[in-house]
Amino acid sequence: MNTSHEERQLCWRPVLLVLLGWLTLGGCLPKSIPLASLPMEQPMATDLNLTGIDQYQAGQWMEAFGSFDAALQVDPDFVEAHFNAGLALHQMD
Repeated sequence: MNTSHEERQLCWRPVLLVLLGWLTLGGCLPKSIPLASLPMEQPMATDLNLTGIDQYQAGQWMEAFGSFDAALQVDPDFVEAHFNAGLALHQMD
């Protein structure tokens, strides 16, 4: 009876070592940034540009320029928004 008890202990020992190692390594992994903490309040520049395009096509030049300008506030290097803002300004001339 003593021998079978020792054999069972030997069988579980590798499993416990693997489990312990897995739990230990899990604590060492870098923490990822949860999606909820990312800034989501500010609209994307592409969304603002698309809104401006809709307004431009509806003949709402001032509103379109405002949307393109807002897109440029979010992303000053957004070439399409610069171009579209110029088109809206040209229509207001």
